Amino acid sequence: MNTAERAADRRSAIPVISIQVVDAEREFAALCGDWEKLTGLSGARVYQSFDWQWLWWRHFGDGLALHIIVLRRDGEAIGLAPFYLATEALCGVRYRRCLRLLGSPVRVRERSGVVMTYDPSDYLDIIVHPEYVSPVIQALAEHLRDHAASCDAIELVNVPDESMVLNALVPALQEGGFTVCRSRTDVCPRLRVPASLDGYVRSLRPSVRRRLQQARDAAGRGGLFTLERVEDHESTREAMRVLVELHQRRWNRSGYPGLFFEKRFERFIEDLVDSFFGRDRLWLRVMRMNGSVIAVRMGFVFNNALYDYLSGFDDESPGSKRRPGIGLLLSMIEDGARLKMDHVDFLRGDEEYKDELTSEVAHNWTITACPRAEGPADRVRAVMVFLERVATRWWRERLIVRVHSQQYGVRSGIVRYLRSRSKRLARKRRRMGNRQPAPGQGSRHGPH
Repeated sequence: MNTAERAADRRSAIPVISIQVVDAEREFAALCGDWEKLTGLSGARVYQSFDWQWLWWRHFGDGLALHIIVLRRDGEAIGLAPFYLATEALCGVRYRRCLRLLGSPVRVRERSGVVMTYDPSDYLDIIVHPEYVSPVIQALAEHLRDHAASCDAIELVNVPDESMVLNALVPALQEGGFTVCRSRTDVCPRLRVPASLDGYVRSLRPSVRRRLQQARDAAGRGGLFTLERVEDHESTREAMRVLVELHQRRWNRSGYPGLFFEKRFERFIEDLVDSFFGRDRLWLRVMRMNGSVIAVRMGFVFNNALYDYLSGFDDESPGSKRRPGIGLLLSMIEDGARLKMDHVDFLRGDEEYKDELTSEVAHNWTITACPRAEGPADRVRAVMVFLERVATRWWRERLIVRVHSQQYGVRSGIVRYLRSRSKRLARKRRRMGNRQPAPGQGSRHGPH
């Protein structure tokens, strides 16, 4: 652990802030209490919770170096910048060292030989006590400037519109001499929780209202489906097992690997569900038809918001036309109204069903901050970064072709792959024209 004392400002009215850099897992674990308290005070998102960040590190942190910056005033944690350092290499050649937020996308070569990109965190940010925003941001920016030699770039992804990073840290870094580039990436629809589900459905346009009412009727008393809350630990594990099975079956049949293609993501979700269940942060519902589960939906409850995270449903069931997945999502909205939540977040992705349910859209950003003016070495690094992104896309598309071929044979699989990718591209262009913001990268739900 490295500890440095600094004053946030020379004026005595500004509190003295101590900065501690946590680079050991044992010390990371010891931050749990301070971390949880600060996420509550700051109104942070679920992805900034200690459990999420800790489990992400345990499952996806191989080969990375912890670099959590803790800012304290009189011993109290008033700021957390949960970074890690990643040394990037292409064909064995190391070309840059990046500072990133825990939860960022990582590319992993699994033991099977498959290269997977894991990107489970929809929103990333630093965590700051609301009463100390200015001194914390100033102290953090000064620390990053003073230790600029430790990395070639600060690269922050999945940064929301309202984030502390975008609205406070980026201006402070620019004032400190950093060159900052930003680009808007994902569409993130969300719904302000209505006073009642009935009133909300009535407010929608007729065609959408009719489809949603059919889904509600099918899930209502005496309807085609039976909606069940999952409330005990054993039932939770069984529901998640079915969710994984339904999710993989549908995506593999469509020619895509699915989130659970490798076991790493499944283990992460299992541990996360266990942890969130114990903290009463898990939202989990199943839909049955004739006694069999045909849909499962999983989300999170955190800081006055519901997050619609993951779903699986049987699209070959005769009841799929009644949209059991949407029936479960309407149940989440109804729970949000009952619990007086602020909003239901549909997370990244511009799927059609989200357009039907809300017109409110936020965005994510990618931010790159460099501590010095660009030189010849930086231009070489830029070329290497581009080649790395090409390689990432190559591995992703190669895996999709592989799954298509496994499902439909080599020749038919390649034809289906080309057809699906051209349709996806056309759909993205059409939605860009309708919505303006840059398209998302898909979601964990898919068509309903």
